[in-house]
Amino acid sequence: MQDKDWVVRKAAAKALARVAGREDIPDLRQMLKDGDRAVRRVAAEALARVAGQEAIPDLRQMLKDKHEYVRRAAAEALARVAGREAISDLRQMLQDKHECVRRAAAEALARVAGREDIPDLRQMLQDKHEAVRWAAAEALARVLQEMGREDILDLRQMLQDEDRDVRKVVTEALVTLGSAEDLSSLAEMVVAYPVGDVGENASELLVTLDRKLYYPFGRQKGEE
Repeated sequence: MQDKDWVVRKAAAKALARVAGREDIPDLRQMLKDGDRAVRRVAAEALARVAGQEAIPDLRQMLKDKHEYVRRAAAEALARVAGREAISDLRQMLQDKHECVRRAAAEALARVAGREDIPDLRQMLQDKHEAVRWAAAEALARVLQEMGREDILDLRQMLQDEDRDVRKVVTEALVTLGSAEDLSSLAEMVVAYPVGDVGENASELLVTLDRKLYYPFGRQKGEE
C-alpha cells in the first residue's frame, strides 16, 4: 500500500477489499488517509462491510472528505451500517454542493426516513437536479404510504414536476394513498399529458383508483 504510483495503490486497495477480513481493519483505516480519492473510496466501502457499526466514526469523518465521490461513498456506506442513526448525517449531506452527494444522501435517506424527515424531503423536491428530486419524491412517497394521508398535498403538487420519473413515482403513490379527491388530480394529469408513458400511466392508475374506491370487493360496474 506504500507504492508511489496511485494506480498500483488503487489496484491493491480493490484486491484487499474483495478478500478483507477483520484482521485487515487497521490497514483499511490507514487507506482512508491515502492521497488518492479512489483508494479512499474503496477503503471506506470495504471498511463498512468488514467492520460494520465499528466503522461509523470513520465513515462520519469521511463525510468531510474533500472529494465528492468519497463523500458519496461514505454517505451510502454509513446509511447501510448505521440505519436511522445516520439520519442527522444524511440531512447535513442534503446540503452538499455536489449533486451526486445530495442524490446519494436522498436515496440513502429514502431507505431509513421516517415522518420526522418529511420537511427535509419537501425541501429536496425543489432541488435543481432531476435525480435528486426523483429520490426525494420516492422517499416521500414511501414515508407517506407508511404514515397516512396527512401530507398528501406534497404529492399532488409533484404531479406537475417537469421530470417524467418524478411524476410516475407520484402517481403510483397517489393510488396507494388515494381517496375520491385524488381522482380529479389524476384526471388533470391525463389531460396535461395526453400522450407518452406518463399520461398512460396516470390513466391506468386513475382506473385502478376508481375501482379501489367504488368497487372494493371486486365487483365491476353494472353488477349488483
